Amino acid sequence: MIPIRDCLVRRYTPYMTWLIIALNCFIFLFEIMLSEKELDYIFHLFGIIRAIYMLLEVISLNPIYYLPFLTSMFLHG
Repeated sequence: MIPIRDCLVRRYTPYMTWLIIALNCFIFLFEIMLSEKELDYIFHLFGIIRAIYMLLEVISLNPIYYLPFLTSMFLHG
């Protein structure tokens, strides 16, 4: 059985957990509204494409190249 609760009393409300769940739901609903062409563009922009990161000369110290390591978690394929 999957545990729903335990016997320990919580001290704090898990606001960050709720925020991550809400963010995932919002991005999923946003993806549903996109056309196939727009969705493909979003996946290539915010998803991790291994071929890009295999070329060392493409990656510079610009932090925008490392953004997909965070944003790819929120993409639902």
